[in-house]
Amino acid sequence: MSAAVHPGEDRLLDLAAHLLAPAAAEATVRHLETCPPCEDRFRELCRAAELARLRAPHARRRRRLWIPAAAAAAALLLAALALGWWVRGRGSDPAAYWFPVDREMGTLRTGEPSAEEEVFRRAVAAYRDRDPAQVVALLRDRSIPEALDPLKIVLASALVKTGEFARADAVLEDLRIETLPQPDRDRASWIRYAALRGAGRDEEARGIARELASHPGEFAGAARRQVAD
Repeated sequence: MSAAVHPGEDRLLDLAAHLLAPAAAEATVRHLETCPPCEDRFRELCRAAELARLRAPHARRRRRLWIPAAAAAAALLLAALALGWWVRGRGSDPAAYWFPVDREMGTLRTGEPSAEEEVFRRAVAAYRDRDPAQVVALLRDRSIPEALDPLKIVLASALVKTGEFARADAVLEDLRIETLPQPDRDRASWIRYAALRGAGRDEEARGIARELASHPGEFAGAARRQVAD
């Protein structure tokens, strides 16, 4: 699927319900990752399906209806698209999450940046390019101001991807996740879940997954799958 060919609503519904062939599903996801209007349409479909699932009485959830089945898949796919990764099969890998960084570039002042600000911009660019080792090299020993707290989440995510799970957890603990606004609170919690699981602290990780699964949000579906596994 080329960038000029936008998927119709039927194709997006089939994607949410896992009805597309693997090649078609992957092509559609690649298109969504590069086409904000289509991604927004898909998010709306996912949101509607998830709301329908949450409103359905418990007894109806066992019926073989499209909406409950698609809603569970849509919740997981929504998290995947928000982070830029594709979930295959039943499970999901929390370490595959990529924190959205487009708005962090806007947080940095326009105009001629200072030397420190230029480092932050390079770190954001490296993270967008999926180069966690470069992010860690740029930010590891650097003081990040409170106004740029999302960059600490970026650093923690990069540390998870480079296998420095204890360091990632320390960064997030210092950030005080519970004080963050949404959606950063849930995103930081998901990264901490990955850090704790990578460090072998499974019981603490499951506690975070249960909390994420207990309320609607970007990671509710994926967290429920992790708790169920």
